[in-house]
Amino acid sequence: MTPRNNGSRITGFLTVRARRVAAHASLQVVVGGTAIGVLRTNGRGRGLAVFTAPSRRGAQLLPIDPRGRRLSVVGDQGHELLAGEVSDPSTPNGVQCCLDTHGPSGAQRGCDVLLAADCTLAGGTIFGAGRCRPDPCPGAAARSLGGSD
Repeated sequence: MTPRNNGSRITGFLTVRARRVAAHASLQVVVGGTAIGVLRTNGRGRGLAVFTAPSRRGAQLLPIDPRGRRLSVVGDQGHELLAGEVSDPSTPNGVQCCLDTHGPSGAQRGCDVLLAADCTLAGGTIFGAGRCRPDPCPGAAARSLGGSD
Protein backbone atom coordinates (compact mmCIF):
# COMPACT_ATOMS: atom_id res chain seq x y z
CA MET A 1 0.00 0.00 0.00
CA THR A 2 1.31 3.39 -0.93
CA PRO A 3 -1.30 5.86 0.28
CA ARG A 4 -0.95 9.61 0.25
CA ASN A 5 -3.30 12.05 1.84
CA ASN A 6 -4.39 14.41 -0.93
CA GLY A 7 -6.51 16.97 0.92
CA SER A 8 -9.49 15.02 2.22
CA ARG A 9 -9.00 12.11 -0.21
CA ILE A 10 -6.67 9.17 0.03
CA THR A 11 -4.69 8.18 -3.06
CA GLY A 12 -2.73 4.97 -3.50
CA PHE A 13 -3.13 1.27 -4.05
CA LEU A 14 -3.57 -1.98 -2.15
CA THR A 15 -2.79 -5.41 -3.58
CA VAL A 16 -4.17 -8.58 -2.00
CA ARG A 17 -2.80 -11.92 -3.17
CA ALA A 18 -3.99 -15.33 -2.01
CA ARG A 19 -2.69 -18.85 -2.59
CA ARG A 20 -3.93 -22.26 -1.54
CA VAL A 21 -7.52 -21.18 -0.96
CA ALA A 22 -10.76 -22.41 -2.57
CA ALA A 23 -10.62 -22.83 -6.34
CA HIS A 24 -12.97 -20.80 -8.57
CA ALA A 25 -14.21 -18.75 -5.61
CA SER A 26 -15.28 -15.16 -5.08
CA LEU A 27 -13.91 -14.17 -1.69
CA GLN A 28 -14.72 -10.98 0.18
CA VAL A 29 -11.86 -8.59 1.08
CA VAL A 30 -12.49 -6.83 4.39
CA VAL A 31 -10.41 -3.96 5.80
CA GLY A 32 -11.05 -2.70 9.31
CA GLY A 33 -14.44 -4.43 9.39
CA THR A 34 -15.56 -2.89 6.06
CA ALA A 35 -16.00 -5.04 2.96
CA ILE A 36 -14.12 -3.27 0.15
CA GLY A 37 -14.29 -5.74 -2.73
CA VAL A 38 -13.81 -9.22 -4.11
CA LEU A 39 -10.82 -11.48 -4.70
CA ARG A 40 -11.54 -14.12 -7.36
CA THR A 41 -9.49 -17.31 -7.49
CA ASN A 42 -8.51 -19.52 -10.39
CA GLY A 43 -8.67 -23.32 -10.63
CA ARG A 44 -5.51 -23.64 -8.53
CA GLY A 45 -6.85 -21.56 -5.64
CA ARG A 46 -4.79 -18.46 -6.43
CA GLY A 47 -6.15 -14.96 -6.67
CA LEU A 48 -5.15 -11.32 -6.95
CA ALA A 49 -7.24 -8.26 -6.14
CA VAL A 50 -5.97 -4.74 -6.85
CA PHE A 51 -7.60 -1.71 -5.24
CA THR A 52 -6.77 1.89 -6.19
CA ALA A 53 -7.81 5.38 -5.18
CA PRO A 54 -8.77 7.10 -7.32
CA SER A 55 -10.16 4.17 -9.28
CA ARG A 56 -8.27 2.93 -12.30
CA ARG A 57 -9.26 0.62 -15.11
CA GLY A 58 -8.79 -3.02 -14.15
CA ALA A 59 -8.80 -2.28 -10.40
CA GLN A 60 -11.43 -2.01 -7.71
CA LEU A 61 -11.97 1.25 -5.85
CA LEU A 62 -10.09 1.60 -2.56
CA PRO A 63 -12.74 3.40 -0.47
CA ILE A 64 -10.83 3.72 2.83
CA ASP A 65 -7.28 4.19 4.07
CA PRO A 66 -6.22 0.65 5.08
CA ARG A 67 -2.95 1.61 6.82
CA GLY A 68 -2.59 -0.09 10.18
CA ARG A 69 -5.97 -1.83 9.87
CA ARG A 70 -6.82 -5.51 9.96
CA LEU A 71 -7.25 -7.08 6.52
CA SER A 72 -9.05 -10.37 6.02
CA VAL A 73 -10.25 -12.54 3.17
CA VAL A 74 -13.58 -14.16 3.93
CA GLY A 75 -15.13 -17.22 2.27
CA ASP A 76 -18.74 -17.70 1.20
CA GLN A 77 -19.74 -19.18 4.58
CA GLY A 78 -18.40 -16.12 6.39
CA HIS A 79 -15.26 -17.93 7.57
CA GLU A 80 -12.05 -15.91 7.68
CA LEU A 81 -9.57 -17.66 5.36
CA LEU A 82 -6.67 -15.21 5.58
CA ALA A 83 -5.95 -12.38 7.99
CA GLY A 84 -3.25 -9.87 8.77
CA GLU A 85 -2.57 -6.20 9.29
CA VAL A 86 -1.93 -3.72 6.50
CA SER A 87 1.48 -2.11 6.92
CA ASP A 88 1.71 1.53 7.84
CA PRO A 89 4.48 3.44 6.01
CA SER A 90 5.12 5.39 9.18
CA THR A 91 5.99 2.11 10.93
CA PRO A 92 9.23 2.54 12.90
CA ASN A 93 12.00 0.34 11.51
CA GLY A 94 10.23 -0.02 8.15
CA VAL A 95 12.24 -0.93 5.05
CA GLN A 96 11.75 -0.34 1.35
CA CYS A 97 10.29 -3.60 0.05
CA CYS A 98 10.03 -4.36 -3.66
CA LEU A 99 7.08 -6.67 -4.21
CA ASP A 100 6.69 -8.82 -7.27
CA THR A 101 2.93 -8.34 -7.43
CA HIS A 102 2.01 -8.30 -11.08
CA GLY A 103 -1.21 -6.49 -11.88
CA PRO A 104 -3.64 -7.07 -14.74
CA SER A 105 -1.28 -5.33 -17.17
CA GLY A 106 1.66 -7.52 -16.10
CA ALA A 107 3.53 -4.57 -14.57
CA GLN A 108 5.27 -4.86 -11.23
CA ARG A 109 3.54 -2.75 -8.60
CA GLY A 110 6.76 -1.60 -6.94
CA CYS A 111 7.81 -0.42 -3.52
CA ASP A 112 6.01 -0.45 -0.16
CA VAL A 113 7.39 0.33 3.29
CA LEU A 114 7.07 -2.78 5.47
CA LEU A 115 8.73 -4.35 8.44
CA ALA A 116 11.60 -6.55 7.22
CA ALA A 117 9.83 -9.72 8.41
CA ASP A 118 6.63 -8.75 6.55
CA CYS A 119 8.61 -8.04 3.37
CA THR A 120 10.25 -11.46 3.55
CA LEU A 121 6.89 -13.18 4.21
CA ALA A 122 5.39 -11.41 1.20
CA GLY A 123 8.23 -12.64 -1.01
CA GLY A 124 9.65 -9.14 -1.45
CA THR A 125 13.20 -7.87 -1.76
CA ILE A 126 14.50 -5.47 0.89
CA PHE A 127 16.19 -2.29 -0.38
CA GLY A 128 17.09 -0.76 3.00
CA ALA A 129 15.58 2.04 5.02
CA GLY A 130 13.65 4.78 3.24
CA ARG A 131 10.21 5.82 2.04
CA CYS A 132 10.16 4.51 -1.57
CA ARG A 133 10.82 7.97 -3.02
CA PRO A 134 12.35 7.59 -5.48
CA ASP A 135 11.17 4.03 -6.06
CA PRO A 136 14.24 1.77 -5.69
CA CYS A 137 12.65 -1.26 -7.33
CA PRO A 138 13.99 -2.65 -10.63
CA GLY A 139 12.00 -1.17 -13.51
CA ALA A 140 10.82 1.85 -11.49
CA ALA A 141 12.10 4.34 -14.07
CA ALA A 142 10.23 2.54 -16.83
CA ARG A 143 7.04 2.61 -14.74
CA SER A 144 7.31 6.33 -14.03
CA LEU A 145 8.03 7.14 -17.68
CA GLY A 146 5.75 4.59 -19.34
CA GLY A 147 3.21 4.51 -16.56
CA SER A 148 1.41 1.19 -16.35
CA ASP A 149 0.66 1.86 -12.66
